[in-house]
Amino acid sequence: MNGWRHGRADRDATQRLDRGRSYLRSGSVVDLQIGAQRIVAKVSGSEICTVEIKIAVLAAPAWMALRKDVAGMTGLGAAERE
Repeated sequence: MNGWRHGRADRDATQRLDRGRSYLRSGSVVDLQIGAQRIVAKVSGSEICTVEIKIAVLAAPAWMALRKDVAGMTGLGAAERE
């Protein structure tokens, strides 16, 4: 992927994550199921929609680095940081 497209993809992902955090904080996420390699949420807006995120398995060092980077981001408590 060329630099321009890569930068745009990163920016798009960041905007989606920011929007998702906003929905979570405002109480618009009415159901959240976190499982192995998958997160499913029901989000209430003008209508209720289901959002599914599939997650690739990471090697242990990459997983630990990711956990450190995102610890506390959603403000849901210490359980996320374990």
